[in-house]
Amino acid sequence: MSLDLVAEFQADIAVDEGRYRHPVRSLRLGEDLTPGDVPPFDN
Repeated sequence: MSLDLVAEFQADIAVDEGRYRHPVRSLRLGEDLTPGDVPPFDN
């Protein structure tokens, strides 16, 4: 698998039963970023 797209989103850190408690909001595609520029997403 090759990762080549960065998406920026906003979410409250409150998680209930493995799901975000509040809506997650998509902010933008990070066209100026590469996957190496950002830390990995941990769940």
